[in-house]
Amino acid sequence: MENMEDIKSRHSEHLYNVMEDSVVEQVKIMIARDGETCGCDVCVYNISAIALNHLPPHYITTQKGEMFARVEKLNMPDKTQITIEVLRAIEIVKHKKMHD
Repeated sequence: MENMEDIKSRHSEHLYNVMEDSVVEQVKIMIARDGETCGCDVCVYNISAIALNHLPPHYITTQKGEMFARVEKLNMPDKTQITIEVLRAIEIVKHKKMHD
């Protein structure tokens, strides 16, 4: 029977949610503009996780798919939805930090 690490390793090479790139990029931009929100890795990933849980995933499976998805990302009509979800997530994390 295959263990979880083998499964993760195999799938990480072939499956990827490109929405993660868009969200993390937007989180970093918005934190930099805000100046009040903690920009540590813990907060960036907590904000990103909260936002991603409210956005539809966009999975790719091949290099060709990755190139298409990245080009498509530039024209994503849901950029506004990403911004809304990131703003909501920032407010949650601001008021409930997971560190000192």
